[in-house]
Order: sequence, then structure tokens, then C-alpha cells
Amino acid sequence: LPPGLRRNGLVQGVVFDPSFNIIPILNMWAVLERLRSVRVMDTHRRFIAAGGQERPVVLVADDSISTREIVLSMLGLEGYETLGAIDGLDALERLHGTSVDLIVSDLNMPRMDGLKLLENIRNDEALKRLPVIIITTVDDEATRDKAASLGVDRYILKSSFEQDNLVSAARELLARDGKGA
Repeated sequence: LPPGLRRNGLVQGVVFDPSFNIIPILNMWAVLERLRSVRVMDTHRRFIAAGGQERPVVLVADDSISTREIVLSMLGLEGYETLGAIDGLDALERLHGTSVDLIVSDLNMPRMDGLKLLENIRNDEALKRLPVIIITTVDDEATRDKAASLGVDRYILKSSFEQDNLVSAARELLARDGKGA
């Protein structure tokens, strides 16, 4: 590593592009740990500022650790209490042991995909009113129609995914259920 980057734990190494520009290789574990610590500090500040009021709980199901951590960070910074799940089956198990106010799920996951998770939620009397947001790369009409028929509340494409559209969808769905942050 160049001398200026040696003490930076976020940079793991460097490569050169065809024009010999330096491109840093990030240490993703260090980046995620940094995001986690920022999320904890900001969540603590928001909790104190809110006078200790109970915050809505959002469960994020995604098999990609980087995507899951990014979504958890975005929602955590907005003041929501967040939980992660590695796939639909993990999410369903967590739903039966924890009170959750909103689900954000990917579609393509091992063991149980997002559509099967949604179907299980809608078929469970205790969970069927739980708002569900799908964030996915799948942009075909048949999948959208299937998600709509199962009762998805929002279908957000990763190609148009931004913090604002996720946060505004979460706020709207939680306010609809009287659990706004």
C-alpha cells in the first residue's frame, strides 16, 4: 500500500487501472463494522431525542451481507430498530420469536425466497397484516403480478433503489398501521 493508506484499516490493498490510476480495494468487514458503529451511535442519539419512545422494528431479509447491512444502516439511521435475516426461512423463524412492524425482503434467496416468505406471512393469521417491501433486481411483469397477488405492499427495483424511496415507503406503511417513527 502507498504510505498514506497503510494505517487505514478500511483499505485492504490497491490495484491499477489501464491508465495506472490507483484503485483502492476496501476491506468490507472493516467498512461494515464502521457502518455498524455509526448506526449504533446515531440510533442511541435518536432514542434519547425521542424521549425513550419505543421504535418500530424492521426485519431485513437478504442473503447478500453487503446489501443487508446497507439497508439495515439506512433504516437504523432513520430511527428504526433493525434486525437482519440471511434468507426467507431465517426471517420467518425470527418473525415467530420477535415482534416486528415491517419486513424488507429480497426476492432471490436460498432456502426460502421472498415470494415464499410473503406467501407464508399472508397465510399466517398473526402476521397477515404485516407490511412487506420487496427490494429486488427482478423486473418482469409475471413476478410483479405474483408479488401483487400475494399482497406485497411495495415492490422496489434495486436499479432505482435509493434511501429516500425506501425510507418514504417504510414511513408510509408504518404510519398506515399507526406505528410511525
